[in-house]
Amino acid sequence: MPEDVDAGIKEEASRKIPTSLKVTLLEHQSIGLSWMRNQERGMHRGGILADDMGLGKTIQAMALILGGVEEAGREQGAPILSTLIVAPLALVHQWVTELEEKTVKGTLRVCVHHGPKRGKSSEDLEGYDVVITTYNLVASEFPSSINNSTPSDVKESILRKSDSTGPLFRYKWGRVILDESQMIKNHETRVSIACCHLEAKYRWCLSGTPIQNGVGDMYPLFKFLHVPEISDFTTFNAEILIPIVRNRPHEAIRRLQAILKFILLRRKKTTRINGKMLIQLPARTINHLSIPLSPFERTFYDGLKEQMRCSLKVMFSNSRTGPRVTNVLAMLIRLRQACCHVLLCKNFVGIKDIAEALGYKNEQGKEEVGEKARDESWKEDDLALRMEMLSVGKARRSRTCSVCASELSDYIDGTLCEECIHIIGLTMDEPSTETCQRSTKIKKMLQVLESMRETYPKDKCIIFSQWTSLLDLVEGPVRKAGFSFERYDGSMSSVKREQALESFRTDPSKKVLLISLMSGSVGLNLTSANHVILLDIWFNPAVEEQAIDRVHRIGQTKPVFVTKITIRDSVEDRIIWMQKKKRSLAEGALKGTDVVQSGGFTLKELIELLE
Repeated sequence: MPEDVDAGIKEEASRKIPTSLKVTLLEHQSIGLSWMRNQERGMHRGGILADDMGLGKTIQAMALILGGVEEAGREQGAPILSTLIVAPLALVHQWVTELEEKTVKGTLRVCVHHGPKRGKSSEDLEGYDVVITTYNLVASEFPSSINNSTPSDVKESILRKSDSTGPLFRYKWGRVILDESQMIKNHETRVSIACCHLEAKYRWCLSGTPIQNGVGDMYPLFKFLHVPEISDFTTFNAEILIPIVRNRPHEAIRRLQAILKFILLRRKKTTRINGKMLIQLPARTINHLSIPLSPFERTFYDGLKEQMRCSLKVMFSNSRTGPRVTNVLAMLIRLRQACCHVLLCKNFVGIKDIAEALGYKNEQGKEEVGEKARDESWKEDDLALRMEMLSVGKARRSRTCSVCASELSDYIDGTLCEECIHIIGLTMDEPSTETCQRSTKIKKMLQVLESMRETYPKDKCIIFSQWTSLLDLVEGPVRKAGFSFERYDGSMSSVKREQALESFRTDPSKKVLLISLMSGSVGLNLTSANHVILLDIWFNPAVEEQAIDRVHRIGQTKPVFVTKITIRDSVEDRIIWMQKKKRSLAEGALKGTDVVQSGGFTLKELIELLE
């Protein structure tokens, strides 16, 4: 896809900037605005703005909205062109703030359609220039009886007559904008189906990463945009996906590009206009630290990995179909968690397995076990020994306590009685700071933070993890090391999240923000920090790039330092290889070069990650 637009659009870009926009658009943003205007005038009536993260897709969309409002204002009796913005919950407040701060007061009438006090009828949405809502709310207001196989005439009847049809689907929008439109990439999900049924004159997708898992991610966007050539899955599958699977990528990409060149505009941070870079951002340095596990962690990891392999063999031998993708993914998650901290695996390799391993090795010594359990010195060193036993043999299963041999109550789901659970003290629900610091990754993370404090005492750092349970384990060591921090994750209310972000941005003493990867990797502006630590890696490199670009974006004034911590000789090495493959796939599809596959990874490839 060309990363530029024709000369006519460039010339127009110098004109028609909305007067009610309080900020000056950069040159590429002015060009993008003109392209969007031309798209709305043409047959496609919308498109995909796929600029790199941090290049200002939001401000271009705002300028488009303002332009429409100003034009309508000049025409006597012209109807309001209401724009519905669908965004992740985390970005709703950011949209409101941007609209308030960057437009002339009173220009736009804005409504947030979310929460218990939201409007219950389409009349409640009338009179607003902009309505902002969330993907989850769009899905909740869409009748559950409709799916992809429902005939069109039946869908229309249900949407008109069903009591479960919410106001978002009873209103004809002038424009619908899907912010972070990769949220609908699975065309079979309720949220994807719902978004595609929103009624609008103009339709837009904003996403810096329209392809995350594979070319198949593009289909829901085409469906939402009502691309006539390929808006049904049968056609998309026949013309795009099947040729790729059958090793005819040139044919598929040629067809894909024939569509994208009319509906997609993508500029990268490295794109040049008249020989100049689009934006001049501070330097970004990525430091990949590949570190070894401690002897205890290595023993645990290898034992867990061997257990996974044995489970796979059983699945292959006992099932006509063999293991499923979900089985293998679950195993991979456990191995990835073991790379971060053994306590993340407590629900998989838990109390019962540790105690059973103990009993299995010492059938005659249960009384000694009980005595030792009462000793305060029985901490993680002994836990290491018990974890090591997991790789030696499988303990027996029974309806008696595997430590004291007492009969278990029917309601107990496990192999330890309540008394032994209490005595042994292996619940690990509230691990000590000392225990948490024994994680190799957490130790390295603290070293990176200490280095930042010594070298750049005024700087701030964001620590990303995809597991909130790992963030739980990080809190204690970070606090003990003397760092004041805030936390941001999906379990928090939107109000609490905004309070945490505001505190981190404005309080100089708040040096660290702990943030869950999926909650904080999209849309947020976190330029108050310039250090990033990635504690664990995700299959999809686009998610990591999104996380980094929360910091490395327009508004950043300092050099950005990214530290990626991975474990040597582990499943993480294989995931890095997978990331490179996915990155090549996404870039190839958007640029028009070869693509090797159509979507996710095969079961065979996932199993290879366990090797």
